[in-house]
Amino acid sequence: MKKLKRFAAALLAMAMSASVSFTAMADTTYTVIESVSIDLSSSIEIDGTDSEVDVSVDHNGCEVYSVKVTNEPSDAWDDGDKPKVTIVLYVTDEDSYRFDGSWAKSDVGLSESDGKVTSVTDGSSGKKLTIKVELPKLEREEGFYEDALEVEEVEFDDETGIGSWQENEYADRYEVRIFRNDSYVAGSFKTSGLDYDFSRYFTRQGTYHFKVRGVRNNSGSGDDFKGNWRDSDEITVDSDEAEDIRLYGGYDDSYTSSSTTTTNTSNNSGTSSGSGPAGTTQTAGEWIQNSTGWWWCNPDRTYPAANWKEINGAWYYFNPDGYRVDNTWILSQDGKIWYFCGANGAMVTNAWVQSSGIWYYCGPDGAMWTSRRTPDGYYVDSNGAWIQ
Repeated sequence: MKKLKRFAAALLAMAMSASVSFTAMADTTYTVIESVSIDLSSSIEIDGTDSEVDVSVDHNGCEVYSVKVTNEPSDAWDDGDKPKVTIVLYVTDEDSYRFDGSWAKSDVGLSESDGKVTSVTDGSSGKKLTIKVELPKLEREEGFYEDALEVEEVEFDDETGIGSWQENEYADRYEVRIFRNDSYVAGSFKTSGLDYDFSRYFTRQGTYHFKVRGVRNNSGSGDDFKGNWRDSDEITVDSDEAEDIRLYGGYDDSYTSSSTTTTNTSNNSGTSSGSGPAGTTQTAGEWIQNSTGWWWCNPDRTYPAANWKEINGAWYYFNPDGYRVDNTWILSQDGKIWYFCGANGAMVTNAWVQSSGIWYYCGPDGAMWTSRRTPDGYYVDSNGAWIQ
């Protein structure tokens, strides 16, 4: 019993000695910094090249060592950019302060208007703290591009039928429309150049003019920025003058177009004939839309009707009035083969089609398969319907 008491007394003495030692060490240890608040002031703005960001910290145990913008553009800041900043803090006195070893983004106070903290890392045995911040997205004032994308020096050549305009620094491309007697004729066409050949639209006497506006890509949403329309001067022609522009105007050896690419609202090129898709003779042309629907305009102003036409590798069928048919079955003239034109008017190939609740399969030539097994292992009956 005496031995047990002596052992317990020895343990108590050891414990008292450790406590004293810890207390003595605690009196000389540093203060742990568990959180900080920072303020940011940025001179970054759209179209500017300055990337200066000033940072201050409110804790007297640490100070700002460095501030660096890590995604500085090669030319100028653009709308939609989100500047990224890396901030390094150091303790003011290594003997008196240390950063806590388990920092979270919430441990850094930052006004929402200044940006958001994306990561926090401490290092150098708690003497250094690295904070990464993403500044708010750079945005122009609402409605800025409506005026900024408006083009200048819009001209209409009364001999060639070519419209031209001055380059706009904000535009990625341009949109144009042609009018006769203030009525819409065709468009909207998009081009990255600074001119457009309207000569083929001089089909009759009248007063012609075109509209143009700048268009800029908006990566932040599905809608592009578009400027206000600008009108050209007017060209008034009689029938003979209109024919001269249509036949002899446009680009020639003496006129160098500034256009690099031109696209319409759909693909262009191609002619064909026959009871169904067969053969092809590629020529230039373009899609045109009016209040009734889409139709294809050949270079000579004719159009396909009650027939098929191949356009850029896809087949389309046009009704007797010359309009493209969509979501419709077409029977060949011999009454033996069905083809299906999809939502965009193109003939469906190598794919299943659902019509009136029934599934059909169209092969590589567009013909509906009947009484056979499809490539994916299903079977269609004599009417082409999938047997479930």
